[in-house]
Amino acid sequence: MQKNNTKFSKKVPKQVIKAYNTAISHYPELANSKIKIKCKKMNYTMETWVDIFFLFKKKKNQVTTIYINNLRGKHKFGDIHKMPQNALIGNIGHELAHALQYKKVSKWFMFINIFGYLFIPRIKKEIERDADLTAIKHGLSKELYESRAYLVHGNNVSKVFQDKLNNIYLSPSEIKELAKNINAPKRFWFLIKASLFF
Repeated sequence: MQKNNTKFSKKVPKQVIKAYNTAISHYPELANSKIKIKCKKMNYTMETWVDIFFLFKKKKNQVTTIYINNLRGKHKFGDIHKMPQNALIGNIGHELAHALQYKKVSKWFMFINIFGYLFIPRIKKEIERDADLTAIKHGLSKELYESRAYLVHGNNVSKVFQDKLNNIYLSPSEIKELAKNINAPKRFWFLIKASLFF
């Protein structure tokens, strides 16, 4: 059993903790990784970032934080209190895929990718789709599908957020198709490197 190095803030709902414990069991590579779960106001249901000082820390001391929307924003980005448990697991599984992305690369390559994510739309799209593919490969295709279907088609999700999902992430139908071939070739890192030169 992997060591639990996850710290939850007091405001994290119990259903999120339960879903997280299920999702993390699909990622043995994250055993002993330092992960924090916090709530904050933001423009997505969840998002994952490394400690801002990661360049100055050893990789083994790297802290990854998964942020949960506290539902105080202007637009609705998927109420986690109303989200089905499987969909919640799929959402967290996607975020844990980001944690794995951060863990597998060097600090400087991570810096380049974070810069690309923030300022180059096509790189952001590839990073998010690679996270989807990683979640699928880790046995979370059903949960990811339910999560994406819930957010894309849900009545309690704003059109602003749904448009972002449709433009950046894999669609429910794409998730289904990729789940049929979990050994699909990894595209992400090659495309990220190539896109930096065009």
